[in-house]
Amino acid sequence: MAKKLPGIYQSSFSHPINNNKKIFYSYQDNSPLVNNKTIKDNNTNLNTTNKVDIVLKDLFNDIGYVFNIPVEIKTTTKVYNTKIAAKRQNSLLTLDGDVILLTDIISIKRKDR
Repeated sequence: MAKKLPGIYQSSFSHPINNNKKIFYSYQDNSPLVNNKTIKDNNTNLNTTNKVDIVLKDLFNDIGYVFNIPVEIKTTTKVYNTKIAAKRQNSLLTLDGDVILLTDIISIKRKDR
């Protein structure tokens, strides 16, 4: 004695569904992340602005928090031995309370912990 169960309600679809066809990741792009050793080897291929951008990108995408990583920042006027707190539009904020313009930075090196 098999009873016939009622059918499940299913609405009709009037248009095709294209969910999740393309995903955007803002932290990824086509350029690979480069560590400090590779940047030192390729000094002639990259200008200063590109090297600084690549090192900052590497620091912020690293595992852990950027403010735990000691760095040495050389600018046109001073050398900072500090930790980076944040990056703003055109400047870096350090844990020491300094504001460093990105255009003044000559190099950034990650120091040993």
